[in-house]
Amino acid sequence: MVSSIPHLLLLLLLLLFTLLTHNSSFEDDFSNEQQPNGFFLPFESNLYVEITIGTPTRNFNLKLDSSTHLTFLECDPCDARRYDGKSSTTFSPISCTNSSLCPLLSPNATTHDNTTTTTTSSLSLLCTPSNSCRYDVSSFSAGYLVSDTLQLTSSITDQENSLSIVRGFVFGCGTSNRVTPEDDGGGVDGRVSLTTHHFSLLSQLRVTRFSHCLWPSSAGSRNYIRLGSAAEFGGDMMLVPMLDTMETNSYSYHIPLLGISLEEQRYEHILVIFCGIFGSWLQKKTR
Repeated sequence: MVSSIPHLLLLLLLLLFTLLTHNSSFEDDFSNEQQPNGFFLPFESNLYVEITIGTPTRNFNLKLDSSTHLTFLECDPCDARRYDGKSSTTFSPISCTNSSLCPLLSPNATTHDNTTTTTTSSLSLLCTPSNSCRYDVSSFSAGYLVSDTLQLTSSITDQENSLSIVRGFVFGCGTSNRVTPEDDGGGVDGRVSLTTHHFSLLSQLRVTRFSHCLWPSSAGSRNYIRLGSAAEFGGDMMLVPMLDTMETNSYSYHIPLLGISLEEQRYEHILVIFCGIFGSWLQKKTR
């Protein structure tokens, strides 16, 4: 039995993880000019961060998403301040006829010119054979795989390596999108992946841990996502070890629980899967 519950306010979500071993062909196609060493990125009450992509640079607001394997931006012909590859000198479309990157989207992917069609049935990838990817219950994006230069600036003012550059950052360029009303009206330009997939922001930055907090609206609208050594452990916090991935091609985070109580009723042997920023899936373990 699967059910969803809203996220708990004032819950400190600390995710310390080891990224999947990088495929050699993936590493050959990317180069990190600098690796972040303790990164603080501010995010707003709608849980989005501002990142810089392209040459010349442009800023985009991307919602944090721990359920999708691929970062995506809304691209032309979409309106507003959407990404336009033609205006960036470092933009590059990824042709799936001669690139080793496209099969990384799915082990069951079939490739055609400039597109990738996934045939996997894994819920963790959330992609369909029509080149579209679902990001939550009411959002999806369909388009092409592209790359461009990504820049992130840390909010740690005294940090020496405050700028991290990823040349050839791979993401989805969505040309047909359906977004939630709050995203469309809130100036959100897409989603940024926080999973362990090769194409997630974390994997392409090559950071091995991150953390962020969920907080009540009364505490203010701004908080920080901490990357690398900035994701410190201490004080009254407790570590909960991650479980090894229990389903094929799943890039979500799994943690064990001894039990959980809802309205004074105790539920034991519960499996919790973090499949999105705004909630968790609870699945009753079978014996």
